[in-house]
Order: sequence, then C-alpha cells, then structure tokens
Amino acid sequence: MPRDRRVRLAGLGVIAAGIGLAAGPAALLPAAASAQPAGRPAARPIAPASAPGACRPQPPYTRCRRYSYTGGDQQFIVPAGVATIGVLEWGAGGGGASAQLTTDQYTAGSGGFTAGHVAVTAGQRLTVTVGQGGYASNVMPGHFAFGGGGIGGKGRYGGGSGGGMSALWNGDDDQSPLLISGGGGGASPGSSAGSTLRIGGGGGGGTVGGSDGTSYSGAPGTQASGGAGGGPPLFCLGSGGTSPNPGGPYLGGNGGGSTVIVPVLGGTLVGGGGGGGGYFGGGGGRCQVLIIGRPNGAGGGGSGYAGGAGVSDAVTVAGLTATSVAPGQGTPPASAAIRNPFYLPGLSWGGGDASSGNGFGDGGNGQVVIQWRAAVPPPVTPTPAPTPTRHPRPRPSASPISPSPAPTSSRPGPGLPVTGFPFAGTGIAGMALILLGALAVAVGRPPRELRPRKDL
Repeated sequence: MPRDRRVRLAGLGVIAAGIGLAAGPAALLPAAASAQPAGRPAARPIAPASAPGACRPQPPYTRCRRYSYTGGDQQFIVPAGVATIGVLEWGAGGGGASAQLTTDQYTAGSGGFTAGHVAVTAGQRLTVTVGQGGYASNVMPGHFAFGGGGIGGKGRYGGGSGGGMSALWNGDDDQSPLLISGGGGGASPGSSAGSTLRIGGGGGGGTVGGSDGTSYSGAPGTQASGGAGGGPPLFCLGSGGTSPNPGGPYLGGNGGGSTVIVPVLGGTLVGGGGGGGGYFGGGGGRCQVLIIGRPNGAGGGGSGYAGGAGVSDAVTVAGLTATSVAPGQGTPPASAAIRNPFYLPGLSWGGGDASSGNGFGDGGNGQVVIQWRAAVPPPVTPTPAPTPTRHPRPRPSASPISPSPAPTSSRPGPGLPVTGFPFAGTGIAGMALILLGALAVAVGRPPRELRPRKDL
C-alpha cells in the first residue's frame, strides 16, 4: 500500500477517535441522571381531629363533649396534656301526674344545676351518669328513673317517679363522686285534694334539695342523709298499702302505694310521688284515699354535690319546687340552668299533667357537658440536614494535551457544562485528535498533478 494512503487512513482513524472521545461525556449524561436518588415524597397533611361531641366550647376551652341520656353510664378519658376540665351538669326533672282528679293538682319538681372545675391527669378514666326524666304516673308503674329516681307509689292512679341525678365519678364505677346534680321529686295525682296547701314535687340539686314543706310529702336529701318519707299513710296501709321509703345515698325513696284497687273505705287510691336521685336522694310521698279528704304526698328532691377531690370553683343550684296547678304545664329549671349556652329546650323540666297528651307528663332528661383546653405541642425546631461528605470526582487519565483551565469569575456560579463549547476535560483532547488527524490526511494526499486522471 502506498505510503500516502497509509498516512491518510491513519489520519482518519485519529479523527474518529477524537470524535468518540469528545462525545463520550455527553453519552453518559442520561445514565448519570437516572442514577440520582429520588427525592422524599411530601408528607400527607394530617387533618385535625374534629371536636368531640355536638357542642361548641366556650373560651378559654377549645374542646367540648355533650353527654345525653342513654340509659347507661358513659365514660370520658382525659386526653394527653390536659390538667383541668370544666364540667356542667343538669339533673332530671320528676315525673308528672297522668290524671286530672282535681282542679288544683300540682306538678313535679325540676332538676338541679351543678358546675365546676376538676383537676385531672392524662389518661384518667371518668364515669358520666346522665339522669333520666321521671315517668309520669301510670306510664311505667313500678319503674325507677335511671340515675336513682325513686319509684312512684301504686294505686288506681300511681305517683310519678323521681328524676335521676346527673353525675361525674372518678374511675370506672359510681363510688367516688366528683360533681352531682340532683333530680326533682315526682308528683302525685290529686295531691292537693281537701287542702289549701301547695303539695308538689321538690326541686333537685343544691346542697339541700327542695320540698313542699308538708308532712305528707318526702323530705329533701341533704349533704349528710336522705330525705324522710311522707306520713303517716294510715288509710293506705289499712287497704294493703305500703309506706313511702326514705331516700338514701344516690337513690330517691319510693312513694307509698297500695295494691288494692278499691279500698275498704271506698274512694280512689292514689300513690305518692318518688323521691329524686342525688348525693342523697329525696324521700317518697305518701299514698292517700281521696274520699277521706286528706292530701297524698309528692317526692322530695335529691341533693347536689360539689366536694369531690380536685374540684374547684364549684356551685350547685337547686331546681324549682312545683309552681303550677294549671293543666299541661310543668316546672322550669332554675334560671341559671336555662341561661347557660349549653342548655337545650326541655332539659330538667318537672313533669306536669299528662292527661291532655301535650307531652309534659314525663320529666325532662338531664345532661352533662365536659370542656377542656387541647394541649398545645411545643414548637418543633427543625433539625438541620447533615452536610454530605464530598469526595473528589474521579478524573480521566492523563492526556498528552492538558485541558484548558476553567475561566475565573469574581461571582460564584455553576461549573462548566459537560458538552458544548468550550469543551472541558476529554472534549479538549478529542478536538486535538481531530485536528491531528486532519493534518495527517492533508500531508498524505499527493499533489494534484500526480493524481490519476479519470478520463484515461
């Protein structure tokens, strides 16, 4: 092979090597990009927990839970970071009368109202009792109201049962009271027959429950004992009747009654009202034979309580003793209970005459509201990201032609690009090889006059 041809082929090989060397870094760029670690996905935002219960907390509290009557005890577990809770309680009203036997029949007593603060610890378990409104006479004979309301006495027309207390207890049982709101005493049909006295159910709550003050009705519960039963029920006892019971711890006394429908002396047997539940329950009212002309009795109100461990700034207010003899009317709670923003219509009302079907026969149920201030987590100081350890980037092997130095700049900026012009690193070496190859091709080309002519 002629020498000039060998020189040209060598030059072309050098040019190809230079092109490959210059393009090499650009070919590696996609692979390097795919090898980079993927960024951490953004954390999904956690929705704030909705406020428990269907109530709006009052400042300074930020959380609130409303407990309504369910027929059983309920629980509250103190959230983390909470040291104090605010508690509001409405006791239940006593049951009204179901028959309008006279024109001056009085109503049942309304439930009390108790409020205060309780010192607690995170995770502490509390038991909540919400009192049931007393049954109107003859509606559920022989049944007490949940929360300790005493049973109305039996008879042709029975007495209304006492209203149940509302309470907060420490622990999982009902042995360590913190706050209690007493229930109202039950009414009795024809309670004022043959008398000008106002005889009706006593209001619940307060340090001493309410009573109409007569000897026929049950006495109120106090801070030390239950109310005595009304008496003496001589005529009911002579007709197979029973005496009214006194109230006791947390329980109202049962009203006096009789299992005989038609007494020996004739007339109509009417049972006495049951006492309201409370810290100490009210006593039951006596039974009576209406023909004798002596009034039967209503139940006394159960007392409230605000002396539990850790309780502060507490108050207990008594409901109202029977205030009306008009058909279809009940007894409203104390004004402090109604003005509270958590009050709902009908709560704690003492039952009235139910014979007209207007819904005022049974007493109003109670309610308990617990408020607390949600714990504010301490500010979180972000941890600075660790500074990655930098390792020197591997450099290509030495080349016979040194790469051009990077231009200097007084302002920091990004490094030179991998490809493009001016080239860096291997790009310079490849360009040099291309120039050398072109020179070799030019040197190995014979002069024009020595080239073979195509026309020969």
